[in-house]
Amino acid sequence: MLYDLTVPAYRNGLKALSGELSKASAWGTENGIGELQFAVARLARDMFPLASQVRFTCIQALQPLSRLGGIAIPELPEDATDFAGMQEQIAATLAVLDEIDHAALGDDMERAVSFDLPNGMIFDLSAADYVRDWAQPQFYFHRVAAYAVLRHMGVPLRKADYVAYMMRHPRPGTAPPAGTATGRPDLRSARRNSRYLERRAWSRHYAGSLRSPRQRADNAPAHRVRAGSPRAPHAPTPALPER
Repeated sequence: MLYDLTVPAYRNGLKALSGELSKASAWGTENGIGELQFAVARLARDMFPLASQVRFTCIQALQPLSRLGGIAIPELPEDATDFAGMQEQIAATLAVLDEIDHAALGDDMERAVSFDLPNGMIFDLSAADYVRDWAQPQFYFHRVAAYAVLRHMGVPLRKADYVAYMMRHPRPGTAPPAGTATGRPDLRSARRNSRYLERRAWSRHYAGSLRSPRQRADNAPAHRVRAGSPRAPHAPTPALPER
């Protein structure tokens, strides 16, 4: 049960993300946007860049294996600086997911799961709550952020790219003809973003902000924070990084 709720979804999402990065690489070459410019691109000044979002997507696909099944997982300590590096991180993650046995994560949805965050918060919840309220939202947060950065840069992606795995399931004869998607890539916006990122790539954006990862934490008011850990429920809402 826990395997079915996690691993297949992560494999689908990572394979789709790999396809999006391949399209971005080809489109960037055609339009004069360098790979480093993509790697450091971000949606807002206080958000992590594309390279971090890709790495965090991989990390969030791996952490449930450790927390639910006690499985040793590889570390991904550094952001990539080009598309090849991002693809290598995705490939390494998929290789681990492909080797997981269906029974490895167990079927006990009510067993206790605990984990801590770098800021000292500790969460105690059931396996079912962990998957629903933490593991899945964390994975998709970073997965969507990576897609959004690519679109922000002007890459002509569509929802069909985000859910590319769904093309295994259409009823015969119901798929629209190829080339019927509407809309055009925003080349003006892409070039403007490219010039901005080029000026800043080797300054604060790259040298200062590709720093050690700080795992994003969502507010989870429905769950109990372990007594004695900072930021107990009665305290003001912690300023957790929304990025």
